[in-house]
Amino acid sequence: DAVRAVILARPDAGASLETLNCVPGARQTLPDGAIQLLDVICLSDGSAVKPQSREVLDAQYPDWHMLRGKPECFISSDLAPRVFWLFPAP
Repeated sequence: DAVRAVILARPDAGASLETLNCVPGARQTLPDGAIQLLDVICLSDGSAVKPQSREVLDAQYPDWHMLRGKPECFISSDLAPRVFWLFPAP
């Protein structure tokens, strides 16, 4: 399918803004049909969620994936394009 080939080459070509209901815990998975996370903009209350590198969280908070609270940042990886992590975990 030509459209899918374009989207795989340029994910932003098929981008859409979606609301995701997060599950408890740091690890979040995109719904079926989604190919790759491009960005996280904000929480449902409007609070910004910023990108962060795993290296920074690993260095500053070795147990970051276990800490609970209102998410302030997210981590994504090209190695797992349909998965992302929130910190602190909801």
